[in-house]
Amino acid sequence: MFRIKEAHIAKLTKQHIQLILRHLLLSLWVFDVEKLIGRIVKRFLVVWEHLSGYTQGHCC
Repeated sequence: MFRIKEAHIAKLTKQHIQLILRHLLLSLWVFDVEKLIGRIVKRFLVVWEHLSGYTQGHCC
C-alpha cells in the first residue's frame, strides 16, 4: 500500500516538474519574442524617423 502511494507521489511530482519546466521555457520564449519584437519596432521607428525627417527636409 505504502509503495503504491510513494510511486503515485513520485509520478505526480515528476508531472509537476515537467509542467513547471514547460511553463518556465514558455515564459522565457515569450520574453525572448517580446524582446525581439521590441528591438524590431525600435529599429523600425529609428528608420521611420530618419526617412520622414529626410523627406520633410527635402520636400518642404
